[in-house]
Amino acid sequence: MTLDELRQRLSEIEWRDIEFKKAQRGVPHEAYSTVSAFANTGGGHIVFGIGQANGQFEIVGVLEPDKVQNDFLSVLRGGEKLSCIISAEESCITADGKTVLAFFIPESRRDLKPVHLNRELRESFIRRGGGDEHCTEEEIKRFIRDADARSYDSEPLHDLDLASCFDPESIAWYRSIFSRRYPAHETEAGDDTAFLNHFGLLITEGGALLPTRAAVLLFGNAASINRTLARAIVDIRKLVASSADLMPEERWDDRRLLEGNLVRCWREGVQYFTERIADRPFQVDASTLHGSDAPPDYLAFREAFLNLLTHQDFGDQSRKAIITFYGDQILFWNPGASYTSGEELFQPGDKPVRNPRVRSMLQRIGIGEQAGTGIRTIYSNQRQLGRLPPILKNERSDQAFAVILPKRLITSQREQWARQHLGVTLTDAEAAVFLQTLRQGSLGPLEAASVAGLNPGDTGRLLERLVHQQLLEIHAAVQRRTFRVKPVFAERAAVLLAPLDTATPEPVVAVPPAPPSLVTPAAGPADQPATNLVTQPSDQAEAQSTVRTILEFCQAARSVPAIMEKVGIKHRSYFKKKHLDPLVEAGLIAPTHPGQPRHPDQGYLTTDAGKARLAELSH
Repeated sequence: MTLDELRQRLSEIEWRDIEFKKAQRGVPHEAYSTVSAFANTGGGHIVFGIGQANGQFEIVGVLEPDKVQNDFLSVLRGGEKLSCIISAEESCITADGKTVLAFFIPESRRDLKPVHLNRELRESFIRRGGGDEHCTEEEIKRFIRDADARSYDSEPLHDLDLASCFDPESIAWYRSIFSRRYPAHETEAGDDTAFLNHFGLLITEGGALLPTRAAVLLFGNAASINRTLARAIVDIRKLVASSADLMPEERWDDRRLLEGNLVRCWREGVQYFTERIADRPFQVDASTLHGSDAPPDYLAFREAFLNLLTHQDFGDQSRKAIITFYGDQILFWNPGASYTSGEELFQPGDKPVRNPRVRSMLQRIGIGEQAGTGIRTIYSNQRQLGRLPPILKNERSDQAFAVILPKRLITSQREQWARQHLGVTLTDAEAAVFLQTLRQGSLGPLEAASVAGLNPGDTGRLLERLVHQQLLEIHAAVQRRTFRVKPVFAERAAVLLAPLDTATPEPVVAVPPAPPSLVTPAAGPADQPATNLVTQPSDQAEAQSTVRTILEFCQAARSVPAIMEKVGIKHRSYFKKKHLDPLVEAGLIAPTHPGQPRHPDQGYLTTDAGKARLAELSH
């Protein structure tokens, strides 16, 4: 950590990756709870020599730096108070003649977790928000499952009868597809038991052949699944409204629980998407498992759904995976954090997974891309659709993983307007990288390449341009180099673009390419001409009347329900999509709490530009 980085963090709040301690003459006992929390979660800095007064952090300095540093590091490396040796990276910073000690505590390997104190598993901590919390009994069990050298899905099940625990129809479906792909192998495969045994789904112990968890999860019948997993595998929910709309939990427009084995869940989940979600009906070819005439967003759904099934923590009996189809996005939520996080998710090649046997069996029949490419495929599909990139949330503290697929377009009217107000001209690729950095807080080079769809060299030049334009700055973290939005732009952009993840989706419109004379020449491989997707309402008189009513009514701040009642519209999502959002994007009305879309007192107020427009409409 440098002095500049320290000053920047002091102006913020303590959060997931930093903890300030006064520690002027000695190491406080609670510092070791923070070490445990950082090691079990995502790593972070402990900084000694920082006090707090009137809610503000200030540098007070460590008065005995040699003693404090030696005492702290000796405990981290002693292997007695902590359950494993912690290799911290230390920095000594001099500020205003005072000494500050900063220690970066890396995340520990999963086989060492939970990192705990005083040889007591109950003294394990996780980092949540800006505090350290004792791990619950269930959280400790999750750590222990993940630490096991043998994957959870490879464990044998002793209490099931091999002859009666499988669903013959599921195995027959799988083998029919497998035989089309590998006809020579299938002719020698033998009966179902021999087939499963060949791929390591059965294990011999004490002279008996036992099914593994992977075998039962993939092909088990209802009775064996219920004995192995006391919950549904996936909870599918459909809500026509936007994800920003506050609605009671039970008010889903449609809901379905996917139970049974993974083969059945896969087939039912894809069928649900084809029949109830896709813009047009399509079929999945039985021999290739690819959609025939599939809608363009099927590929991202398929990979995210596969990720949900294969990386799920099936040992977690209290939480089930959830897929929520909102009007503006699709949310995939999974119990169990990914073993791989950050930039590693975008590295090519195989990565450690929670259920390797389940994944390999599904890949053998063509479900999913080549190992290690699923996340990049999701990014690629979103980019092809012209939509905002996905959001990945690997929540170490909650042991959960989420993928959010926005339906909103990069080249929407609001983004075009924001580019003008930010004072720079951005290509679509640059806008995508800037917006993703703004949404996530930071972005690494490999993820930036996936967002922009460029090779590493071109991505590096794109990032250099954004830094040169003073939109991004380099954040040299201890373990990886990332980019952040410059503070001077972050606040302004957040107001202009908020809420990025909750706006009503804009329709994907097939627009013929513009004549060459109307397209700005590309300045490089990162430049992509923007498409105008603004459409005119069919009834201009009625539309202008509604606009006039809203602008006049909102000269005092009004809530969404009040505006809807005024114009006589009852469907909230329709109202936001057709009337409210376009006026906000055009700058004619503005939210009273622009950075807080769910604020209980959120209202909308006519701007000066809106008043000028109202005057025009009134003449």
